[in-house]
Amino acid sequence: MRHRLTSALGIALVVLLVACSGGDDDDGAGGEPAVDDREAIEADVRSAHEASDAARRDSAAGPSANPELAALSDTHTGPALAEWVRVTTRLQTLGMALRYPEGSQRAVSIDAVDLDDDAAEASLEVCTVSDGEIYLVSTGQVVSSGLRTTRTNETMVRQDETWRLSDREVVAIEDGATC
Repeated sequence: MRHRLTSALGIALVVLLVACSGGDDDDGAGGEPAVDDREAIEADVRSAHEASDAARRDSAAGPSANPELAALSDTHTGPALAEWVRVTTRLQTLGMALRYPEGSQRAVSIDAVDLDDDAAEASLEVCTVSDGEIYLVSTGQVVSSGLRTTRTNETMVRQDETWRLSDREVVAIEDGATC
């Protein structure tokens, strides 16, 4: 009797260890996260993307473009950070900045989010409609304006538990609002 009880406890312990090891149960501990986890992660990615978009706008805004804005390095990394620092440095050097006229049209739509298996990288399809103006800070003269739609493929990566924009490829720029 005692031998059967010991064997039963041993089998129960093995079953418990296998069940808790991550196995194929998709609990987020190993492999691909569970559906509920993926939905929460996707929401985090969307929120982080919104913050990266705001950082780009703020760094280019007047009275002077600011390539050293802390929010840029908080929300960007790699090629995306290098590219936007280059853009804002150029604006600053030329004495230009970005502004949105009163009643401005601006909308950002994330059309797709595709998480990798580890949920450490997300590929996004983004459509942005904007009528922001680039202007000379010293005179207020508008250098570039008009309602445009920009379609981009973007990559966000998780670094130190924070999602950051790491790559941004412009796929198309169209006149008007088309998304």
